[in-house]
Amino acid sequence: CVEQTTGRTLPMASLKNTLEQYDMDAWGGSSLEKYTQAGVDRLFTMQTRDGGLGYWPGARESHPWGSVYGGLAIVRARAAGFDVDDDRFADLVSYLHELARSRVRTPKHWDADSMLATGAFASFVLSESGDVDASYNEFLFNQRARLPVWSRALLMMAIWKQKGAGPLTDRRKEMTRELYASVFDSIDETETSAHVADDVDRARRWMTMSSNVRTDAIALMALLRFDPQSPLVGKFAQGLLDARRGSRWVSTQS
Repeated sequence: CVEQTTGRTLPMASLKNTLEQYDMDAWGGSSLEKYTQAGVDRLFTMQTRDGGLGYWPGARESHPWGSVYGGLAIVRARAAGFDVDDDRFADLVSYLHELARSRVRTPKHWDADSMLATGAFASFVLSESGDVDASYNEFLFNQRARLPVWSRALLMMAIWKQKGAGPLTDRRKEMTRELYASVFDSIDETETSAHVADDVDRARRWMTMSSNVRTDAIALMALLRFDPQSPLVGKFAQGLLDARRGSRWVSTQS
């Protein structure tokens, strides 16, 4: 499915640049490239007519959250130099733009807030591809009270990448500061660990495949971008390690 395929492909695509940066070949460069490319190719077998990704290969209907999550793996793989078809990528980016604008079909049993949270995720993925639209981010920022913590953290990172002149770009520091406070001002902190409370998302986790562990990981990712010297960095990292059961986390999203 799109979630499991992305769960394998995304870390391998991200790992390629790290191995090259430190001149490492821990798992064998050729094997890493082979399996990453296979993951990208499989994700595109799930692409539907509207440009999004279905849940399974050959699906007729796009899965909003799966499209964004799979889209992140494809964006990272493309940036790392893997073979990504330009036309298919353009179709996927177009779908993500429509999703960020809440203009794609809402699946049965999904609610508006789940689509809004997924739209903020889409805005982040678009920003990672270098395609940022300040007007989307402004709309999502104004709806921030409806967003779960993980979604606000992703939106914060997307807004920070806004460039150019204009009032929306000029406001990015103000919006980022407010989102940062909303993510980190209400954390559960001990002497050794830190966690984010994300009760807003509890009732609809099955739609966005959310978990406490994933929320903490996204918060840590944001913290490393905005305040890498914060003492919370080590505490969030320790909290993630403590969340393991034995040697692993309980789900692929964790």
